[in-house]
Amino acid sequence: MHNSRFNCIVILDAIPDGELRTARKLHEDLFDYRNANLQQLGRLEFRHYRIATEDELGDCISSLIAEIQTDRLIPWLHLEAHGLEDKTGFATANGIPVSWEQFNRLITPLNILTNLNLVLVLASCYGAYYIQSLRPTQRSPILALVGPIERVLAGDVVKDFMAFYRHILNNRSFGRAAMAIAETNEGPLYYATNAEEIFLETWKGYRDNHCSNKALKTRALALIQRLRRANPEVVFQIGSIKKMLKEKEPEFFDKYRDVYFLYDIYPSNMARFPITYQMALEYVAH
Repeated sequence: MHNSRFNCIVILDAIPDGELRTARKLHEDLFDYRNANLQQLGRLEFRHYRIATEDELGDCISSLIAEIQTDRLIPWLHLEAHGLEDKTGFATANGIPVSWEQFNRLITPLNILTNLNLVLVLASCYGAYYIQSLRPTQRSPILALVGPIERVLAGDVVKDFMAFYRHILNNRSFGRAAMAIAETNEGPLYYATNAEEIFLETWKGYRDNHCSNKALKTRALALIQRLRRANPEVVFQIGSIKKMLKEKEPEFFDKYRDVYFLYDIYPSNMARFPITYQMALEYVAH
């Protein structure tokens, strides 16, 4: 993964009142660590936002967007919250559910404005299931992700993520930091991935669901129905339509890739994320 450029770690605190304030503790520990290493980290900011409601979450993201546009802020996001039991999102401090799809709509502008540099750290039970909300046909909301695969205890959150950030701040390597957080636990409790892996994996799912023989037949029949409404006198052969859809697959891939990796906004990302159709085919084959 191409390591993210960042100058601020934003901690979103959605832990309910009366519980261990892990987000506040992490913020204080990071602040102390920065002060003990001012020569190396003096320009790095740490911020803490209380997220009790959806409106507070929206206001926080809006304020970050405004700063990115005016002050060249390049943030990471660290979310501490209770993950929903169905693994589809998280709850605010007041217990309001927020789906990962809703969250993506809020944070995608951050990733676009920072040219695909937004790293998302999810300190919430089942946070790794966030990836199920991502689609290869949409703008990528993140550059990389790390989050728990299962339940995570409050005490482990403080210990594990401080180990993660120490590695990030010492050597700026997301890969090494992800390994460090995994090594603090006996089992594979955390999952880390990046935009390239996410795109290839979601493309694999898209191809499985939309490009199999059965799916191509369904798509071809739907297309024929639309074509017949426009041209009722023309006879369309399902085999020809299926062949056409199959032949256009590389074209569809390039279109989705260009959108996902922001090629159309930042042409330099073509070299930064050189994902090809052939590479995707090889990934699907394995």
